[in-house]
Amino acid sequence: MFKEALLNLSRRKSRTVLALVGIILGVAAIITLVSVVDGVASNAEDYLSEFKGISVTQKDVVTPLYSSFDSEFLNKVESIPGVNIVVSAVVGLSNVTEQKRGVRFSKERTMMQMTSEIVSLLGVDLKNYSRVHGTVTPLIGELEEGRNLKMGDVGKTVISRELADNYRKRIGNSIELADKKFDIVGISKSGVSFGGMMSGTAVVSIDDAREMLDLEKDKVGLLYVEPIDFSNTKQVANRINFVYGDDLEANIQGDFLGQAMGIFSSLRSLVYVVGAISAIVAGIGILNVMLMSVLERTREFGTLRAVGWLSSDVMKMVLFESVLLGVIGGLLGLLFGVFISFQITALSGLNTLVSFEVLFFSFMFALAVSVLAGIYPAFRASKMSVMEALRNE
Repeated sequence: MFKEALLNLSRRKSRTVLALVGIILGVAAIITLVSVVDGVASNAEDYLSEFKGISVTQKDVVTPLYSSFDSEFLNKVESIPGVNIVVSAVVGLSNVTEQKRGVRFSKERTMMQMTSEIVSLLGVDLKNYSRVHGTVTPLIGELEEGRNLKMGDVGKTVISRELADNYRKRIGNSIELADKKFDIVGISKSGVSFGGMMSGTAVVSIDDAREMLDLEKDKVGLLYVEPIDFSNTKQVANRINFVYGDDLEANIQGDFLGQAMGIFSSLRSLVYVVGAISAIVAGIGILNVMLMSVLERTREFGTLRAVGWLSSDVMKMVLFESVLLGVIGGLLGLLFGVFISFQITALSGLNTLVSFEVLFFSFMFALAVSVLAGIYPAFRASKMSVMEALRNE
């Protein structure tokens, strides 16, 4: 039956290829979109799991990118019982204004190339930043190499491993951000992308960041609060919200992680729906191919019935052809989707995560769509009258 199904599908090559393309694109769309969402979610989870302090931003803002409030709140928050250190910071997006080593950009850069040069920029108050305890750098993660920023480190930066790898940077090298050169003194394990598809994170002094982002000197976008006792982090955050809740919002790692994972979960579901719609459209293509095939093979089905084939045998044959379309399209879609995901990572630096769960779901969905699309044509073929089929031809 397998050889017969292949032979029947090859009779109308162009129609079969178009149906396969629809399935391939539908499966690849699911894999690619979900892998991007899962990759960004994985990065966010890694970052947030390392963040042990309290983050204070303007009330009711979605991201620190849009947060802005008076710097005088630093002293006010510092006076809250249980607070040890408060570090003021500004958050923004900058770009790497130098070429990647070994890569030449043309004057007309692609959107992917331009996006890969954007970085999340964190400008911190070095006076208090250098007093933070431990090897975990606030807002960027654990240091792998070098040191944290300290007082007097103007024109210096700590960058994320992702950014270092993308531009082949090491401790002692310089990197050009917004046409300003910075000496790299530290490389952290991870970073955070406040704006989506970023090439990494760079921490600089708050004065350097304000100059690069053209921000007012009496405004900040974020306060990092280190409590005296980390076991009381939640209580300290509640005190900040109670006293300054009209203007500010204090969140701990658990709050951020829960909110972020909830958002990514919803986004993942939305992506599945979008991909499923693409696969369903492909299923309509399979339905069209199989239905046309049945109408064009009326005499064939009549002959098979005349020589002893049961209607169930005809139905199985047509359904098998439909399933074969789904299997071939599903497998090719898996390969194409994985390839696209890897290319996105290679070209943009955006982390993608292809899981077995996504591959299995995508393939089974393609298979299910092909089965459903083949049921009606198979049923119609099985109900053909032998005499009418032979007479019509």
